[in-house]
Amino acid sequence: MDIEKLLRRQAVMHWRDELLLGIWRVVNKAGIEAKRSVEDHISEAGLADTLWDPANFTRDRIDGIMRVATSGGLEGLFTGAAEELRAIDEEYGNLADALLASLHSLRLPAIEEAAGTNSSETVFAAAPTGRLAGAMAAISRQDLVKSAREWGSWALEKVGEASDAASRKLQSGTGLHDRLRHSAQARIDTAWMAPVGDPTPLMGQLISVVETVGSEARSMAR
Repeated sequence: MDIEKLLRRQAVMHWRDELLLGIWRVVNKAGIEAKRSVEDHISEAGLADTLWDPANFTRDRIDGIMRVATSGGLEGLFTGAAEELRAIDEEYGNLADALLASLHSLRLPAIEEAAGTNSSETVFAAAPTGRLAGAMAAISRQDLVKSAREWGSWALEKVGEASDAASRKLQSGTGLHDRLRHSAQARIDTAWMAPVGDPTPLMGQLISVVETVGSEARSMAR
């Protein structure tokens, strides 16, 4: 048995496990920040948002925070991981370069995906944001959303012409705001942190990259 190769394979496995753990920390931290952002703006939601389309209210807010937080965190994490891989063995230089290059091939969830168009964007690309982008991507549901918003406006007028503060109290007291919180968590879980999905969530792509590089590095040490 070649002890040197065995130690190198073990070092690669440790490198892989540490990188996967680091990735989880980056994406999970981003998720916490995104949910906090939704919570900070939850009082802005109207009845149509909470009753009919909570995803439309939370999706762009979640995705916006997740894009910024993950891209910066992953870039630093992968830069360090590439250096660590080269330190294990100089022969891993090409793999380290491939690891860094993979950042520019990652596809992040886009607002349009939730409407079924399977659109996506790269980590470092500018993305469409706001209610308008979501509405344009939901043409098939346009009439339903329009009706829901019209009903929401009518309801706000009819509930004793309640003030904005009273409306917020109504939604909070009846648990309607929880629908927004659940929608935000679902977006993070399915589009960002799940290991599998269609299109493949960010976490699934990252796991695939690390496993591929790790497997190739181990095979070079046989």
